[in-house]
Amino acid sequence: MQKQARQDIIKTILNSYAVETQGQLVDLLADVGVQVTQATVSRDIKEMQLVKVPIEHGRYSYGLPPAQQVSPSEKLRRTLSGVYASIDVLDNFVNLQLVPGSGRQLQL
Repeated sequence: MQKQARQDIIKTILNSYAVETQGQLVDLLADVGVQVTQATVSRDIKEMQLVKVPIEHGRYSYGLPPAQQVSPSEKLRRTLSGVYASIDVLDNFVNLQLVPGSGRQLQL
């Protein structure tokens, strides 16, 4: 199963159940025919930016991140702020000249 399909199933599960642990999520995925390890679920949780939200009796369950999604252009603006020296555009090409030492730290 592809990662995106698995993560879509995780979203559906989180909308239906109060999932408190990664082990519980592994079991719920197995119930719908998705065999994964706890390590895979852990990576999915990190990539999906899931958060722990309070539920009854002082417990917490996994939830989807707040709807504060950043647009791709805003993400690029934030990433490049303070690290580029100049920008040139020619036809379909964009040339970014970065401050020395900053090229390796950019991960888009």
